[in-house]
Amino acid sequence: MAHILQNFDNKNKEIIIEISMVFYLEIIKCELYLQHPNYYTLAKMTNIPNLEGLQKKEFNIGSIFFNDTYVITNFSEGIDINHNNFESVGNYIKSHFNGRDFGYIANRENSYSINITQANIFNEAFPNLKAYAVVAYNLITERVFEIEDRFFEFNRKSFRSLDSAVEWVEKTLSNIE
Repeated sequence: MAHILQNFDNKNKEIIIEISMVFYLEIIKCELYLQHPNYYTLAKMTNIPNLEGLQKKEFNIGSIFFNDTYVITNFSEGIDINHNNFESVGNYIKSHFNGRDFGYIANRENSYSINITQANIFNEAFPNLKAYAVVAYNLITERVFEIEDRFFEFNRKSFRSLDSAVEWVEKTLSNIE
């Protein structure tokens, strides 16, 4: 952790340490919740909106689906998203939208991490990203979203279904003048 903290000033170091502690406690709570006999899992990829109008492209870190207004990512299990391995996806997204406003939906069907120490790089790379939705299928993913939200500057919102995320992104983009 010390090597990560050296990149931040004292205020941000305190925030990261606090977030780490909160995250650790949330993982414990989620693990206890998952052991409860009435625990249910949310349906994964069952409420996908009509994908007929979306194109699909495969990358080494997962798949993306896209149309003229938004992109849906479905990254592989266990991937650590960082600037280097996201670069080909990011370049494709930039090329596809070519400066136009767009929405991004992270369909977190699989468990993966995002290197939040590089959040500023992602923030600067996509100035035309106007709606960033995360589909969280479990409590841990929801807590991760809350932590990430402190570092990313995009208009972000978490959802329990892909349908709801698509609806919000489309509505948000339609309200941009």
